[in-house]
Amino acid sequence: MDEARRWNIARYKQAVDEGVSPIVVDRNNARSTCTQEYARYALDRGYAVELREPESSWWQEIRVLLKYKQHTKEILYDWADRLAAKNRSTHRVPAATIRRWMDKWKHGLTVEDILNYRPAAIRAKRA
Repeated sequence: MDEARRWNIARYKQAVDEGVSPIVVDRNNARSTCTQEYARYALDRGYAVELREPESSWWQEIRVLLKYKQHTKEILYDWADRLAAKNRSTHRVPAATIRRWMDKWKHGLTVEDILNYRPAAIRAKRA
């Protein structure tokens, strides 16, 4: 995975440096230092960074379930099983990984949330 991440970010930076527009990056609503790297690199080079969600009908259902995930976890986890089965021949993302992504999902995520993200270890040191 680390090699794939390095390959992706290198391709991304090359596209930014060449002025390609638009550039679409799927980071799964991730608040992480990796997602920060993508956002900061683009912003530092004059790109506008936007967060978008899929528009498919099945995503609209999942989106609502994620918003109220404290009450809909069982249904969300059923979706994780279905999504894992659906992508078995392409991405091979296990249902457990999809469930973990769902658990971490932040409704209303903003670019500022990503830029201000600090890993738990860093937050603990500052406290």
